[in-house]
Amino acid sequence: MKSYLIQFVTVLFLVILSSCVASKSPIIGLDDSTFERLDRKPVHILIEFSHMRFTEGFDVIPKSLNYPGISDFDDILNESLKQFTNVRTFDVYTTHSYDVKDPEKRLKLVQMREKADFVIKIDILRKKSFVGHFFNSLIALGSMTVIPSKFEWQYEFTTHVFHNGQKVFETQRSASVSNWVQPFLIFGYPFHPEERKNEEIYFGMLKDTFKEIENKGIIANPDSN
Repeated sequence: MKSYLIQFVTVLFLVILSSCVASKSPIIGLDDSTFERLDRKPVHILIEFSHMRFTEGFDVIPKSLNYPGISDFDDILNESLKQFTNVRTFDVYTTHSYDVKDPEKRLKLVQMREKADFVIKIDILRKKSFVGHFFNSLIALGSMTVIPSKFEWQYEFTTHVFHNGQKVFETQRSASVSNWVQPFLIFGYPFHPEERKNEEIYFGMLKDTFKEIENKGIIANPDSN
């Protein structure tokens, strides 16, 4: 009898875990510019990422993530880089909070910035509401997830482009992913997994950011900046 009870609880827990359907908002800030025909010279760029998380109502400042916040981020970056037509070579650097205690890493970043014709600094922020998640968790637990509960995350991509230490361009995009939890939604999970929605947002915002930089000729010619 005890073993059957353990099996039942285990199955129930797995059902609740997977009983969710995700949706995403449209991306705000998408570029609608057209390609400018400019004299584009081969350039070397540094793409500097900063992955952050922030819980409104709980955190005082954004905190560094030690991972990109999504699986297969390198594949998304590699595909997005195809928007550029004149990038000869590039470096990628990801900043972490523990860099403050690592002078060698800080020196390496300085050297990489000096080497690059342009530095594309992208700050990726994932944030949520502490109050919203707290009360939705209470509703989900109190009703054994019978009442649908919504958990939402906001994503912001803020990009700055630098040349010779001076900022020459800035752009921003944002979107959100909502995850609805309720046992009967298990049948919808295979069609709307949260992982796919997150990947669509990351790819959509990063690709469009690079497309805007390309279309407007921001990194077309280092001699013209």
